[in-house]
Amino acid sequence: MGEMTAEELETLRKTAVADLAKMPPSRASVEHAEALRAYNKADAAARRKTGFGKLDKAYAKATHRTSDAASALLRCPAATLHDLAAKVRVHRVWEYDGQDFNFIMDDIARVAGKRGVV
Repeated sequence: MGEMTAEELETLRKTAVADLAKMPPSRASVEHAEALRAYNKADAAARRKTGFGKLDKAYAKATHRTSDAASALLRCPAATLHDLAAKVRVHRVWEYDGQDFNFIMDDIARVAGKRGVV
């Protein structure tokens, strides 16, 4: 985004917070908005022409479906060491946060308890 003129900066400094919404946009703001509209228009045209837009949507859909399946696997109680190993692989690939790791820790305690180890 471009720089504001000295006059625009001075006007901004003198304007009360309550009146900021009433101020006309700065030259820099208008130029930025115009450039952003032009970029978005060119990007949309390129996506249509190349088919990337459809590919991008398909990728996002597949990623969401896979992520949903991975999350479901983490939340399903593990009964065996193989189940735990699957959860660890999912956790490592998807780099889930600490809350998801807690599901794995709870499963470890449950599976270990079944084997007589607490």
